[in-house]
Amino acid sequence: VQGLYTIAPTVARSGLRDASGRDRDPSVAGSSGPENSYILDGINTTDPTTGTFGSNMNFEAIQEVVVRTSTAGVEYGRGTGAIVDVITRSGTNRLGGSFKYIAANDNWNSQNTSASEVSGESLARTKFDQLNPTYSGTIGGPIARDRMWFFLAYEQARTTSPEQQTNAAPGFANQTYQQTTTSPFWTLRLTTQVARNQSLWFKYSTAPTD
Repeated sequence: VQGLYTIAPTVARSGLRDASGRDRDPSVAGSSGPENSYILDGINTTDPTTGTFGSNMNFEAIQEVVVRTSTAGVEYGRGTGAIVDVITRSGTNRLGGSFKYIAANDNWNSQNTSASEVSGESLARTKFDQLNPTYSGTIGGPIARDRMWFFLAYEQARTTSPEQQTNAAPGFANQTYQQTTTSPFWTLRLTTQVARNQSLWFKYSTAPTD
């Protein structure tokens, strides 16, 4: 979802990155990355210690993202940068779902073998040897038609770094290792219509990184 922030006016990269190296917490209208405010389904999820976004989200579970870069109302306090409002999807009277699979492999990318005209150093990009799959699925529909609905989404991203070697002390052999990062995202939302103009919902969301 952080990739959607950057298409709004006055938004620029702040240089902050998450554990997997992706950009996060952009600079908006000259403010720093930690000065934004992140709201998820009406709840402020901004990390209270760092000022950065405190809750990641399965992309397929998102219905709408609103990025307010200026003139925000008084109900959006505690943020001098952007006000990012994320609204998640809910089930409907129609049962449906989706599945998505994304894979990247080094053999599918172009190989740059050129060298710098200034230093002569190789400009070849860093290769990766492992398949890095991301897959996600959703399902939603009615529990009681016109009264109660459910929506369930799951996504798992897996990234394996290139092989690296430890810098062993003299007399000891270097060890080859790789680092794999797995991020399983679960989102469950139950919605019920309790009155003509009133609804009640419960949402469970988890986004750990192993």
